Amino acid sequence: MDDSTKITARRQQNVVIAAIVTVMLLAMSSASQAQIVSGQPSVARQGFTYLSWTLEGDSTDVTVTQWHIPIVVNAALQENWELSVSSSIAASDADWDIDDDEISGLTDSRIQVAHSLAEDRILLSGGLSLPTGQTELDEASRSLLPWLTADFFTFPVKYHGEGLNLYGGAAGAYPAGDWVLGVATGIHLMGEYTPYEDGPEYTPGSRFILSGSAEREWVDRGKVSADLNVVFSGDDEADGEPVFSDGTMLDALLAGQRTFETAALRGGIRIILRGKNEILDAQRAELVSEENNTNGSEVRFFVSGQRELTDRLSGFLTVETHLLGANDYETDSRFYEGSANILGVGGGIDVRLSPMATGGIGIRIWNGSSDGSAAFESLDLKGFEITQRLTLTI
Repeated sequence: MDDSTKITARRQQNVVIAAIVTVMLLAMSSASQAQIVSGQPSVARQGFTYLSWTLEGDSTDVTVTQWHIPIVVNAALQENWELSVSSSIAASDADWDIDDDEISGLTDSRIQVAHSLAEDRILLSGGLSLPTGQTELDEASRSLLPWLTADFFTFPVKYHGEGLNLYGGAAGAYPAGDWVLGVATGIHLMGEYTPYEDGPEYTPGSRFILSGSAEREWVDRGKVSADLNVVFSGDDEADGEPVFSDGTMLDALLAGQRTFETAALRGGIRIILRGKNEILDAQRAELVSEENNTNGSEVRFFVSGQRELTDRLSGFLTVETHLLGANDYETDSRFYEGSANILGVGGGIDVRLSPMATGGIGIRIWNGSSDGSAAFESLDLKGFEITQRLTLTI
């Protein structure tokens, strides 16, 4: 195999990996997923995140915190087969006048099997999410969910537990001139569970995902890539009756990166658009499209850089901003949600502990504001984040 053929093969592998990981990220809402390329070693990853957000307004002064410890093991089973097992421990809490609101313990656990074909140009993946997390929340714990799930916050765990979920995906890639094109599809079948104490049995709508990607080299050791994901949602059901359905979501990413002798730079823009939801019409006893779109658009910009400091030590810097648009309702509507923006600036170090182990630690400061909603006034938003990670190659 000559050098140009090897480069094309590596690019095909990269696009397949990006496509299937994107599908699994959207389907499973997890930060760490399996990747598979023939001959890769088994890897164990451990992380830690502590994140604190403070909300300040005319009548609001609340601090919401969360710590999260994920563990992911990717095990090479045999040629072109890989097993990934992941779980985590997390705790969320708020400093306000509601006592005993903490949600803590094991989150849902995931098992995934991936198989690559055709010299890693086709990737099949499937698995399940086990309901080992926290459900049947009481009224105090339930009060945390609006903050954990708010779009302008960056908590890694939005929900501490759901039901038994099944998922699968397939991705492929092929060269087209200077480009390598990829396509992927995924499905996430959601199981029934009881989210709240004394509440009904709830089944979130299943998700079907289509993903397309493209990548090409633009300079020596530099490349650009584009991804477009479309997520379709089924009906949420309470005690077997449809009650809600998320609107179709478009998630587009345009990114570029450049590698230098002792440094690397990456940046891009991500755009998220959500269509109108379907809500229950009590008189007609069926789901109908909402009058106006309660989902605002979102635009994210990011830039990150890394530089080698010594043979074993490197430093990194990150800048990220999230711009959330207001929804389509008037400000006097009970469904109104205003615009918001946050800016995160951080950095840290990575260290090679041994030929088989690497670690890192970082901090990030968040700052922003929200124009408020029907439920709360305008808010100043301030966040502080500490992260740690450890990777062991077996």
